[in-house]
Amino acid sequence: MFASQSMSGGGWWKQARQGHHLTTSDVARALGVSQRYVQSIEAGIRLPSARLQVEATRLFALDPNHWLTAHLAGESRCHSLLELAEQLINAGWLPEAGVVLGRVVAMARQSYRGRYTGELCRLAGIMRFKQGRARQACLWFARMERAYQRQGSPERRLRGAFNHALALAGVGRYHAALDRLDRAERLCRRLPKDRAMVHYARGHLLSRLRSYQEAVSEYRKAGHLLGWQGAGFESRLGEMVATWAWRGPQAALPMARHLLERASDVAQRQRTRHNLAVLHRQLGDVKTSVALLKESLAETWCDGQAALAGTLAEMLLCQVMLPGDEPVDQTLEQFRSLLAVADGEDLAAVRVICLSRGWEVPVSPINSPLNEGYEERLGAALHWASDAMQAQTAAVGAYQADP
Repeated sequence: MFASQSMSGGGWWKQARQGHHLTTSDVARALGVSQRYVQSIEAGIRLPSARLQVEATRLFALDPNHWLTAHLAGESRCHSLLELAEQLINAGWLPEAGVVLGRVVAMARQSYRGRYTGELCRLAGIMRFKQGRARQACLWFARMERAYQRQGSPERRLRGAFNHALALAGVGRYHAALDRLDRAERLCRRLPKDRAMVHYARGHLLSRLRSYQEAVSEYRKAGHLLGWQGAGFESRLGEMVATWAWRGPQAALPMARHLLERASDVAQRQRTRHNLAVLHRQLGDVKTSVALLKESLAETWCDGQAALAGTLAEMLLCQVMLPGDEPVDQTLEQFRSLLAVADGEDLAAVRVICLSRGWEVPVSPINSPLNEGYEERLGAALHWASDAMQAQTAAVGAYQADP
């Protein structure tokens, strides 16, 4: 019993810490707590919170199963286990989170008579959604919404409607998702931040439905409530993209330039530069597009390998449009190294370019579907290839006609 309690608390911390040659001060600094608190956890005087358990596991590069079995054997509080499951889901340890939720289900059936049904359904829905099983997530979120309506808490009812809307959007049921967002908005009239996130989500849905004018209005409302940091910047970026789709690249260009000036980190700058480069390319200023993309590629990439593949595909398209000594081969080789994560539209555009130039066509190990996007890189590649082929045909015909 002592060993189980030791492992379920912080008994494993000292051994893991010493194995990484860290001091209690190092661990406290990394976890954002006091050194005395870490020492009391290692001594068994205090129990770490679920957040600290998960963060310490990541810090020491351990598998959560190292302590999870003992923790489940020594924990009898449903709310603590639900908090642990949420932390595991946020950290990406979904199978372990499923084990914890199974333990909660068993305990709730015995003692709690549906008290934790809403939270159980919420976490199960989030887990299914992260696993790419959006239809199952919809079912769990529908059950969660019904449970929260019975419990009567406005905050929980808001959470239920909002999460259900996101899951419905994930399976393409955009009108049903908009209905859920309307319900969520009625529950958060006095909560500006929550109301802003409803506007932000509604902007995404309206963009999917190609109602760009309404989407611009929703994004603008969200940006007004959120300011410029975090989700506020994303709202303004969404407003710019919806304006682009609604009124064309010329109307979106000054908005994109302003966003680039207000970007507060590297990831925001790279995304905004990429969109600005596409705008310039659509307006015929390909040289500026190449210069902007080179600035982004010169920085440490922050926005994921798929986004990097998209930027390289855009760079390749701009380079073949420019006469000169652009390092097209180097860009193509960089793109080939990211075939496994490349978006379907990017991959198709690069294939069109390679076929037009007579180069070896890259083949992805994964069948990437074409995504519906605003940049229409594939359409631009097809247009360029058509023009290039017509020019080559004319040149060959003139050469053959020359005596």
